[in-house]
Amino acid sequence: MKVNKMLSADSRYVLRRVCSAIKMTCLSYLTLLLVMLALPAIAQQSTKQDLIDGSLHPELISDTTAYRLFFATYSGKDEAHRKLQSALFKVMQLPAQDCLVLTNTLDDFGVRFQKILDDDAVDVIQHPGTDHLTFHLQRDSMMDDTLASIKLSMSAVGFKRLDA
Repeated sequence: MKVNKMLSADSRYVLRRVCSAIKMTCLSYLTLLLVMLALPAIAQQSTKQDLIDGSLHPELISDTTAYRLFFATYSGKDEAHRKLQSALFKVMQLPAQDCLVLTNTLDDFGVRFQKILDDDAVDVIQHPGTDHLTFHLQRDSMMDDTLASIKLSMSAVGFKRLDA
């Protein structure tokens, strides 16, 4: 109070303006802090909305994604994978030639997909916070090539059974 009486009217005016500016700056920083704290929750919420529950809505899963998951599950050259592939081919009633085509496709897919995964892992190490754009482009291009090749290589009956 005593200080306020000792100041001239102009000085008091300046002091009020400075205090007001400080309050506004503090409010701005507080608002910014609150927004920054809310962003992860907003991002998490939007991510949850982008997820598809295939058990509830299988029609929302693209064919390319379904084939990629199928190939990733069944690719492998070890004895366990070969038994799994053989059992699957029997259930699908694939002709012998189509079994060979699908086995070779699964082998090729496994090698190519692992390379893409390895390259992405190196990219993450070299560039933390990567958006994985190169990975997505390479993965999708490989799937397009694989699907086009298998459609041409398998018999119409075999591909129809695979696609069922």
